[in-house]
Amino acid sequence: MLAADPWMDLDLARARGVILATVDALPAYCDIVSLHAPGGLVIVDGPWLARTRSPFILVNTARADLVDEPALVAALRTDHNLHYAADALVHEHGSGGPSALLSPDLADQVVVTPHLAANTVEAVDLMGAMAVGNVLAVLDGRAPPNPVPPRRS
Repeated sequence: MLAADPWMDLDLARARGVILATVDALPAYCDIVSLHAPGGLVIVDGPWLARTRSPFILVNTARADLVDEPALVAALRTDHNLHYAADALVHEHGSGGPSALLSPDLADQVVVTPHLAANTVEAVDLMGAMAVGNVLAVLDGRAPPNPVPPRRS
């Protein structure tokens, strides 16, 4: 498995059979890329999409702003072997008008679902319990059980 993760420990990656790469290397080597990152930085843009293999599937269950939607729409319209699945769009809740990703001509290439996969009773309870566990550990002078590792250079 190929992955791009600036925080993943190299030894842990090797132990799990993961080959770390740069985000820019992914489209040339992968048939499917799934985005799992905080928002605020465009990862997928026109030049990135131009390097994708064919067929190619891009899955974004993270944040809509990771993908340059106009560039994606243009790429989808020129490459019918490119597909996109997402649970968030840049223009949600009617802000800025409907997304071009919802255009009828892209219906065979685009799947959009609600951004609430983690919104189950079990998931919410577990997230709350983990957060409380981390806070209690730190207040007790112990290392938190779920620390965020420092970013690699």
